[in-house]
Amino acid sequence: MTVYDDEIRESLEALFLSGELVDLGDSSHFFRLLERSFPVSGSKIDWIKLPKRATKGTEDDLDFARFFEEIASEQELFGDVIYVGDSLTDLALKSHIDIMIDILPLLIEIPQHHYFIDSEYRWCICLSMEGDMDFGISPYVHTA
Repeated sequence: MTVYDDEIRESLEALFLSGELVDLGDSSHFFRLLERSFPVSGSKIDWIKLPKRATKGTEDDLDFARFFEEIASEQELFGDVIYVGDSLTDLALKSHIDIMIDILPLLIEIPQHHYFIDSEYRWCICLSMEGDMDFGISPYVHTA
């Protein structure tokens, strides 16, 4: 557990207590699942290898919030989302996509890569520390 984990838990206590936000524990398990669901290069998703993707640069956190909302609307994303950060936090969180969008500003102020993953690992949205915003559909998802 990190200082940032404690800050997240404290700031979002009401959502945890209501059950709208769930602490899934350590994030390492979720990163292993992410690596099985998406092609990786080093320790990051290899976005170029995804069959459906979108990439943009960002100047500020509001850009990422808009990007997330646009992608969610365009791709008709819904349901539960898992959040993991890759360095300064150890926790994994799960909530409905609408709540996750609402708490984005708190989560992304932490200086690390941020991954928002469909609970079935069909898609991922990422904000990197360098300001890259990426979205992709897993190449292992089969659609009719």
